[in-house]
Amino acid sequence: MGPRVADTTPRRMAPIRYPVSRPSLGSRERALLLDAFDSGWVSSRGAYVERVTREFPPLVGAAAGVPCTSGTAALHLALLALGTGPGDEVIVPDLTYVAPANAPLLVGATPVLADVRAHDWAIDPADVARLITPRTRGVIAVHLYGIVADLRELRALCDRHGLWLVEDCAEALGAPLAARSPGAWGELATWSFFGNKVLTSGEGGFVTTRTRADLIPAADAYRTLAVVPEQHYVHAHVGLNYRITNLQCALLCAQMESLAAFRDARAAIYDAYEEALAAAFGTRLLLPGPRPDVCWMYCALVNETRLTASRDRVAARLLEQHGIDSRPFPRPMHQLPHLAKGARGLLGVSARLSRAGLNLPTYVGLEPSDVRTIAAAFVDCVQEVVAA
Repeated sequence: MGPRVADTTPRRMAPIRYPVSRPSLGSRERALLLDAFDSGWVSSRGAYVERVTREFPPLVGAAAGVPCTSGTAALHLALLALGTGPGDEVIVPDLTYVAPANAPLLVGATPVLADVRAHDWAIDPADVARLITPRTRGVIAVHLYGIVADLRELRALCDRHGLWLVEDCAEALGAPLAARSPGAWGELATWSFFGNKVLTSGEGGFVTTRTRADLIPAADAYRTLAVVPEQHYVHAHVGLNYRITNLQCALLCAQMESLAAFRDARAAIYDAYEEALAAAFGTRLLLPGPRPDVCWMYCALVNETRLTASRDRVAARLLEQHGIDSRPFPRPMHQLPHLAKGARGLLGVSARLSRAGLNLPTYVGLEPSDVRTIAAAFVDCVQEVVAA
């Protein structure tokens, strides 16, 4: 009998019936986009750039700000405006998308990784306090999955140690301003308009502030190649081209008009998932997570003690058998080669959540019947993997 040959036959997958995310684009977005197109102002100047610059800050409770090309660019600009550079340390959460951890590296600083808390998945102020050294300049708090971090404690901690606080609000746009007010506690806050965010301009970002309007001119200068106003080809220092376009801002203007409706629709989707998955919570196949301040992505947490195989096998079955896309929680930053040196202690909560978490389809347009279909298929897949 000859050696076994691996089966390389491609798997047949069901067509994607439910993507994990989908932008909500309608006639208003088309009309404003075509208006910008017809104006001839398609680059970094135009009426829609001016409108977004004027109207977005008050929409999120800020006093001033500037738009830019992405949420990552916004973080870069924030750290530049704050004067962060080589020799400085910046404390960031271990469980996050990579952009907040990369931002210190972009200015020559060192990211230091703090664990998150089990009950709210946000950066742990107690771990932040443990990590502060004479080289620490500031803290980046990420409102992961629309769950606003403990800003009161972080602000008090930063004030005691003379540190700045930057809020990454990329996933928290639409959270109530009267409650924990994301974007209002840090010297600067950053926002993202990527295609899967609550509001989208395709790509795009924003830097805002409520209390430090004096920092915005510096962010604006770095954003625009440090051009000296009213002087052609004169640049004050090294700068970047992080300018958003009038076409993108036209799309964003239409989206901004629908923020309240989008927020309410996402809240209804969250509630529908919670109801549909209640039995699975009861049998502890799934573990409950914190209720988000705004539902960016619905987060399902598989009970690792009941799961003999990886969470990724559940996701693969969900896609292959039912055409339902999903997305795992981000890998902890300490597991990425270029960030591993930032680990200065145990990061167990981040690692555990990363292994167990899965995002299910979340976008405006999902009906309660769709959510019930997705939830039932998801529970079936979890049960199949547990039984395997």
